[in-house]
Amino acid sequence: MKLKDWIAEFAPDVLVTENPDAPGRKRGLQIDILKRFDAIGQELPIINLLVRRRQSFRNAYEEAADLARQFPDLAMMVPAKPPIWGNEPYNLILFEALVLMREAGLLKALGEGNGIQDF
Repeated sequence: MKLKDWIAEFAPDVLVTENPDAPGRKRGLQIDILKRFDAIGQELPIINLLVRRRQSFRNAYEEAADLARQFPDLAMMVPAKPPIWGNEPYNLILFEALVLMREAGLLKALGEGNGIQDF
């Protein structure tokens, strides 16, 4: 399993996963993947957090721009929204990860230190 390989390589203290049982827009295979992430997280000696992904913005691009205001070094990575027929930009996943960290309570509010909550 690739997730176990990534965890072994990067040795995180925490695995944050969107709760597959919470209401949301995830369907089918996405739900199965999230359930597998949770199962793997429970097997490993790391903190495993399931969080509900709340939709606070009209779209992920507005949310990415908001996060870039909190983390200015990421401003150059905020993707432009593609045309409806275009693919979602790959770097949007970086902002999705930050959103999950925020939902887990691992990000400090703007102006509170470096933005990352320590354990």
